[in-house]
Amino acid sequence: MRANTERERASVGEVNIVPAPWKLRAEGYVLAIKLPMPRGRAELFARTELEDARFGQFGCVMFIEYSASPVGPYRELLFIPGTFRFGNMRLPSITKIYVSSRASVDSGQHNWGIPKELADFDVVTGGDGIKRVTMRVGGRTAVELWLRHRKLALPVTTSLMPRAMRTLGQVHEGHTYTVSPDGHCLVQRANVVHAWSAPGMFADFTAERVVAALRCTKVELNFPAAAIT
Repeated sequence: MRANTERERASVGEVNIVPAPWKLRAEGYVLAIKLPMPRGRAELFARTELEDARFGQFGCVMFIEYSASPVGPYRELLFIPGTFRFGNMRLPSITKIYVSSRASVDSGQHNWGIPKELADFDVVTGGDGIKRVTMRVGGRTAVELWLRHRKLALPVTTSLMPRAMRTLGQVHEGHTYTVSPDGHCLVQRANVVHAWSAPGMFADFTAERVVAALRCTKVELNFPAAAIT
């Protein structure tokens, strides 16, 4: 590892890793979506290394724009389909996630076992207040997502949540990672005007599948080092 002014970086060839813990500032949207029926591991991107899958009726999609992180600003789109068994715990796990930063890809995989992939994001907010997100992978459009939000905002903090409810479990390259982020934000009601995803590239969801949506602003998030076994 070599010093780089404010932080330590590990570089091996093209790999660029900024170790945990991370402090991040962001805003974004959290969507509860109705999972398609029938569905299996392939449709939900759940690898066989994730044990004893429990897919309920709903999954979670998040679109996040990080304004500050140890690797600089970047965007992120992720999918959580349900819970899996990690030892004697059942934990949610991210099974599909794209980010706009190569350093976020490398660091996310190394630090927390999160299966990040690289994508390009175009984000435009029109005069109608609708945020239009287009995500492309290898030049191919993978996701379109149009979002709108209400004005009233309420404060939310993870300090009121049991640790188990905010703990992620991941499996990567034969290792198991568990991490419990914490933070606080303001939340507003939101709705999805339009949603589309390319088959096999992201979760199968449309605006009609979204059952609840929240916009989160002034997000202050702490991502500690993971417990790795």
